[in-house]
Amino acid sequence: MPYFMWRGVNLSGADCKGKMFARNIDRLDEELFKRNIALLSYKQLSTLWLSHAYSSHILIFFERLAVLMNAGILLPDALALLADTMHPVRLQLIIEKMYADIQNGFSLSQALTEHAVLFDNMVVQLVHVGQEAGALPKALLALNAYGSAHQIFMRKMRSALMMPFISLLFFGALAFFIIVFLLPTVTDVLTGLRHEIPPLTQIFLSVAAFMRSWHMLATVSIACFLIVGLWYYLKNAGRCYWDAIVLKIPYINKIVIHRDIGWFMSSVALLLRYGVAMVPALAIARCIIQNQIINELTEKVEQNVAAGDSLSTALQKVSQTYATQDIIAMVHVGEESGTISNMLEEAAEVYHGRITSVFNVLSTVIQPLILVVLGLMIALLILAIYTPLFNMIDALG
Repeated sequence: MPYFMWRGVNLSGADCKGKMFARNIDRLDEELFKRNIALLSYKQLSTLWLSHAYSSHILIFFERLAVLMNAGILLPDALALLADTMHPVRLQLIIEKMYADIQNGFSLSQALTEHAVLFDNMVVQLVHVGQEAGALPKALLALNAYGSAHQIFMRKMRSALMMPFISLLFFGALAFFIIVFLLPTVTDVLTGLRHEIPPLTQIFLSVAAFMRSWHMLATVSIACFLIVGLWYYLKNAGRCYWDAIVLKIPYINKIVIHRDIGWFMSSVALLLRYGVAMVPALAIARCIIQNQIINELTEKVEQNVAAGDSLSTALQKVSQTYATQDIIAMVHVGEESGTISNMLEEAAEVYHGRITSVFNVLSTVIQPLILVVLGLMIALLILAIYTPLFNMIDALG
């Protein structure tokens, strides 16, 4: 959509100027006229260098869209309103495109899929769940709550790792200078005195020789190529292998399991609350699960329920790693009392709380772990430098 820089005059005769997206000049003139501004001149600008939209902007967008829809404003009208008020400007362009797609008959989840960089599969599927349940504003607010919690965790993690990371970066630059430039000079003097070079120092000298040669550039290039190729393979054909590996990594597997099962139960609860039957609700909510291994397990749950089992019985047949006894008991109580949607929502909250606990453990452990690694690296470097120095002093003595 074109992006214009315009200049105009308002009712009091004062000059006005600004920037705005518009489908064409007539649309630009109409929008300014609504603001009591007469268009005098305009210039179309390039959108190439516009600032990008980040997760914080997306969360604000979801929150405002939910507020407008809860106030009774229809989705297209709410998008049209947000397209004029949201920041940054590139997000306005995306919202305008979504507005045009919805006007052409697309759903909001379908419109989001065209912007996969900003809206991942979980976001799209949760919006789809909200649409199927007729509770889109609630789904948008749930997305906002999850995104806000994730941002808080990442902020805590960054603050905890900032000092160790800066120390590690400074140490890396200093170590590079010492290994590449200083250490060879010292060892050259030691070699001239016909004194034996310590084994640890020889290792560092080999590293320095490698870093000064063309082999370093070739190795880095090959490594980058392999990393990109591996990433592409794991994102496509090798996705199932990667999902299986993730579920074997301590702490990370807990985050993945609790995230996927928690959102699965939350989505089922939302669908049941707004009149969707159990089996269709399980089928729709299963689409939100990102890990393929967990997705296959929930498919078995869906099949067992379709065959006549209760949800608690179907969960009982799944590995206890994914549905623990306390969660199964909560689901069973909900089935017996006729409050299954409420109990599933509470079970989802339990899973979300477990994610927070794992995050807290990781943020507590990672910082001292990095400091320990940094201390070991410093100790090795000191030994590699001071040992030949002491040997040189002994040789001169």
